[in-house]
Amino acid sequence: MFDIVLLGLNHKTAPVALRERLAFSKEGVVDALEALKKEPVISEVLICSTCNRVEILIASENGQAAVETAKAIISEFKNIPVPQFEDVLYIHKGDEAVRHIFRVASSLDSMMVGEPQILGQIWYSCYKRDFRYYS
Repeated sequence: MFDIVLLGLNHKTAPVALRERLAFSKEGVVDALEALKKEPVISEVLICSTCNRVEILIASENGQAAVETAKAIISEFKNIPVPQFEDVLYIHKGDEAVRHIFRVASSLDSMMVGEPQILGQIWYSCYKRDFRYYS
């Protein structure tokens, strides 16, 4: 059985300067997904990266190891040591992670409730182990 975990930071937990440093471009999302999919501990992954949030939703047989792996990949890609951003991360597990990503997708967790762009950004960044990208 898979664990579902989400780690992220947003406008409520991190200052804008740090969010800007950790945000992924469209190309960066693809590269990060490629790196994450190579990790055996990660079965499925989604990255949501905007100016106000960076979140990674993961399905894994070992949720804690997947979270540590994701932190390491963020650190590597952004050239920022984990301790410099770890304190502003939130981690949701199971139903809480699923509930959170649905709140994000429906823009209930946005600075501007109801803004339509976030759903497209989430759709673009999905990856499943069957090696297809959805865009």
